[in-house]
Amino acid sequence: MFTRVIRLLVVALAIVSLAAPATFAGGPIKGEIIAIEGGTYTVKDYDGKEYQISEELVTGLDLETGDVVQFELEEAEPVNIQEVDE
Repeated sequence: MFTRVIRLLVVALAIVSLAAPATFAGGPIKGEIIAIEGGTYTVKDYDGKEYQISEELVTGLDLETGDVVQFELEEAEPVNIQEVDE
């Protein structure tokens, strides 16, 4: 009986640990471009955190200071940058 309980707890822990990263990954980040310097865009999200986005990631977008963008984080780097309406 005791081994069944332990086995059940181990399986439950494994399931929770595998599902946790997907659950807490969060959605897209939305923020305003506050500076453009030397091909680097500085975006400040609505929580006050700043992100640096390189010019290569926004090719084809006509972005200026004050524009609002939305992006996702992949390995702590912004990806899938899109201009959005405020």
